[in-house]
Amino acid sequence: MNKDKAASNNGTHQNKQPNDISSAAQRVQILAYLKSNGSATTLQIRNDLHILSPAPRILELRAQGHKIKTYWDKGTTPDNKVHRIARYVLS
Repeated sequence: MNKDKAASNNGTHQNKQPNDISSAAQRVQILAYLKSNGSATTLQIRNDLHILSPAPRILELRAQGHKIKTYWDKGTTPDNKVHRIARYVLS
């Protein structure tokens, strides 16, 4: 196998890979999710989009001018402990 070809991922650009975990890619994913679903909780973003720290991405989206409000919901863990979780709403 040609080492150059393997290293270049067969000529595809790395940012086009489906496993792009950059902050920019995460912002795009969250914004698309909010647009299609209206809102998302921290847990939904973690579970559905596999973005473990959504709060910084929300902050960055706000800095870009997106109107995102935060509401607080109560969530229950599998062992029945209640805690607050953020619900982000695109307005």
